[in-house]
Amino acid sequence: EIHRVLKKDGKCWLYLYGGKNSFFWDVVDFCRKILSDVPQHYTQMVMNVLGYPPGRIFHRSDFFYVPLNNRYFESEIVMMLDETGFNDFKRLKRGTEYDWDEIIFKNPDIEHYIYGEGEMRFWLTK
Repeated sequence: EIHRVLKKDGKCWLYLYGGKNSFFWDVVDFCRKILSDVPQHYTQMVMNVLGYPPGRIFHRSDFFYVPLNNRYFESEIVMMLDETGFNDFKRLKRGTEYDWDEIIFKNPDIEHYIYGEGEMRFWLTK
């Protein structure tokens, strides 16, 4: 869809989680199952009472309650971009100090299973 709506030479920043086979996303998937019958506002209220900051409540609520939670390997994204016909794309390998890509970069011995393939940012050109 991105390829279809972009003009020729149009640019796009694509952000996806590389979370297959990772501990973090296994926990998120488990929470999604146990919270499936719990209203979102109730979960947010409990997190507020527990002292979670508003940004963390929003972030976790998104993980737990978003209708679709598809995650990919980098190789799958590259294949989709190739097949769709993007002329040029590249993965941006570094991020802000608190995101997974930066944690992985600064801690090369960290278990890959914890964060999966990080936060995948691609710069696309049609």
